[in-house]
Amino acid sequence: MFYVYLSYEKKHVGLYSMMMHIMLFLVCFGGVSLIYVMSDIHGCYRQFKKALELIGFSNEDTLYVLGDVIDRGPSSIELLNYMMMFDNIIPLIGNHEVMAMSLLPKLCTEITEDNYDSTLTENDLYSLEHWMHDGGDMTLT
Repeated sequence: MFYVYLSYEKKHVGLYSMMMHIMLFLVCFGGVSLIYVMSDIHGCYRQFKKALELIGFSNEDTLYVLGDVIDRGPSSIELLNYMMMFDNIIPLIGNHEVMAMSLLPKLCTEITEDNYDSTLTENDLYSLEHWMHDGGDMTLT
């Protein structure tokens, strides 16, 4: 087994400076398969696809994405849809996904006369403001 660390690309998106991280592990079990680990993709779909091309990612390989797939970058939903097409790309939940998962069900609830005062609490509005400030606005647009 060997380990290689590569910082793929530093990209400025708005006020944020992001860097995707790629770690490579070579594991031999009768044949050769590669296990990759990435983090902090933040909605940068085009750069993610370039990184996969750069490392020669194949159907025999496995990629674990250690959270922060969404927010800040322009293509969070496109990136998630792409990842869902592959059994060998395994995204794990990061803090940005936790913020989205906690708020999206409430934001998708129809506000009616019967529930207008209980749908979004003051705490929900605070959490929404925090998420938007931390890049969630890019995921929702």
